[in-house]
Amino acid sequence: MLYKLLDTPFIGGLVMSSCMLACLTIFFYRRRNMLSVLLLAFFFITAGFAILNYLLPIVGLTPDAVERYIPWATAIAAGWQKSILQSITSINLMETAKQIPAYTVPLAILFYLFDYSILCGYLLSTIFGILCIYELYHIAEDLFDERTAKLAAFLLVCSPLFCLLSTMLLRDTMTLLFILWFFRLWLLHDREPVIKYRLLMIFSLGYAGLLRPAIIFVILFSVVCAKTIFNPTQRRGILFRITALTSAIVVLAFIFSLINKVDVISQARIMQGVKYSDIEAINARQAASADAGSAYAPAINYGSFTDILQYLPLLIVDFMGGPFPWQVKKVSQGLAMLDSGALWLLYLFFLPEMVQFFRRNRKWGGIIFSYLVVGVSASAALQSNLAAAQRHRLIFTVIILPLAAHGIAKFLWGKHRAINRSAWGAAPGLSSFTGGSVPGVSRLYPDPPLADRVPAPVR
Repeated sequence: MLYKLLDTPFIGGLVMSSCMLACLTIFFYRRRNMLSVLLLAFFFITAGFAILNYLLPIVGLTPDAVERYIPWATAIAAGWQKSILQSITSINLMETAKQIPAYTVPLAILFYLFDYSILCGYLLSTIFGILCIYELYHIAEDLFDERTAKLAAFLLVCSPLFCLLSTMLLRDTMTLLFILWFFRLWLLHDREPVIKYRLLMIFSLGYAGLLRPAIIFVILFSVVCAKTIFNPTQRRGILFRITALTSAIVVLAFIFSLINKVDVISQARIMQGVKYSDIEAINARQAASADAGSAYAPAINYGSFTDILQYLPLLIVDFMGGPFPWQVKKVSQGLAMLDSGALWLLYLFFLPEMVQFFRRNRKWGGIIFSYLVVGVSASAALQSNLAAAQRHRLIFTVIILPLAAHGIAKFLWGKHRAINRSAWGAAPGLSSFTGGSVPGVSRLYPDPPLADRVPAPVR
């Protein structure tokens, strides 16, 4: 272990962690709020474990890291060391598209600067984990209030799976960040509809698609639903909305089918999600998941999309709630069961809160509902592997956290005490969400009538 303390990759990791600590310390002294405390605590937990895992390998590298990310990033960095200009001009676009450049290029930059440091790769995930907490905090604050934002960020910091993924050489925290950033930009755009937020939304959506191609279509479907069925400013009848939604889906499906038939385009990274519109591709993915060591369901050979609908309820339960006690075969799966147990508690608060939130904020209730239904259904139909399911469901369970946190806040402190009444008043432009605003009053759970709050005069 002593030689690792003196090599360049370890020193590069220390430099990187020192820069992260300096930035978080400055943020703490400027804000001095609960968010800055949570970010510092998360940094010490994850960065400390990443360094320890590098010196004394506790959690080994995943197959994706060994077979894909490290070789591709190493090859890119090696090309830059010879000649940056030559390596850029000799890029094979289609071959590069298969190498997940949205993740491997940032990793290659760290390898180029710090002598192929695996520790820096670990810390890259830590950086994106910190940014995920920051974005989730502000999403919860915009949708509800400051107390809910603190609780949502605290729940994410306490997630063992999220902390572990933030110390591993994987793209999951980076993917999650761009998804959260997209929804955060959407909230900002509703508050102030300027071109800057629209362009950043397109960028974040495209980058998330480069990291996980299928997610771009899930988000696009949520956008279509928000603009048709769940648009609070839409005054037309339900028949018109259903027709508009169906037409938009048919047009998108036609475009995707054309793209899928063009071999050259379909090889591009951002179009890889289209291949799962084919039933044979879904069967191949299911078979690959079932052959893994942590498979929780046998391979299902779908004959048609009707068969998928028949198996879907059970697959969703396994995907969002597994592993269950009868599925535990080793110690790591037993630890994973603790994480799933915590999720079931969150679901108990999330489901009733989702109903109430949809009644008060139909637009964003519809956005969250459509994103979860489409995303969870598609992921459950493709996955039957425990390790992959836990990582992939994180991009959905994190969206659940603000609503679950608000339900927990009401349970702990009471309905009206759980609301910070200045949160919505600080953003009067958000009145479009619920169709009306009273400064300083929560739109989701408004104050009781004035006659009920002002005591009668003493005679």
